[in-house]
Amino acid sequence: MAFKQDTTEIPIRHFVVPIGSIIDGQFILQGTAFLVGENGHAITAAHVIDALQQDGAPVVLFADKANWHVVDLVNLESHPEEDVGIVQLNGGPWYSIIQISSNVEHSSCEYELWAYPETVAHELRAETANPNHVRPELIYDRGYVRRRITRQLPISIYRGKAFYELNIVSGACCSGAPIIKRNRKSRTWESFAIYVGENTADARAMVSYATRFDALVDWVPKILGQPIVNLKATHQ
Repeated sequence: MAFKQDTTEIPIRHFVVPIGSIIDGQFILQGTAFLVGENGHAITAAHVIDALQQDGAPVVLFADKANWHVVDLVNLESHPEEDVGIVQLNGGPWYSIIQISSNVEHSSCEYELWAYPETVAHELRAETANPNHVRPELIYDRGYVRRRITRQLPISIYRGKAFYELNIVSGACCSGAPIIKRNRKSRTWESFAIYVGENTADARAMVSYATRFDALVDWVPKILGQPIVNLKATHQ
């Protein structure tokens, strides 16, 4: 039976999901993705899509109270310059409590993040004799924007010129997680950026980076046919 989202209790794990590849029957975690709109589209980092295209069958996982469910990805597309991509899920219907915000934020802006870090997946894998049965676990982080950046970073692995520097390092495979500025009086959560990585070379100043959505207002992915900022929350 096809997986159906719970739009009554609206658990966050039905809208922020682990994304990866099935290789030799095992799920290999590559990052995090989050659903937007109502046609099964999800946003992740472009470097996550690069990894998905190298080997295996690209999928996302959904969890209910008892099981994990694998959903195939039928389309993948990356932004030509910034570290953002979009994928399309098979099946449906799909809903989301998250919508992309083009609002410009600055230093001291507080954010929340949900993601699937690689370290937690390894921790759980070590507790079982059958690694095929281990799946990622959702974590929560919160922090603030340290500064707004409009230039290339000196660290060559990050593509693009539109970033927020964040004070919290969430870890590998959190790439693709939504950076949320949440109105707790609303069921709609606005993502103003996407987590793309971290700089841990200097233990005295470990920071992370997120690509800004305000710089992507004109991006019209071919698999979407409209700007990503047009996609609204579709929870029922």
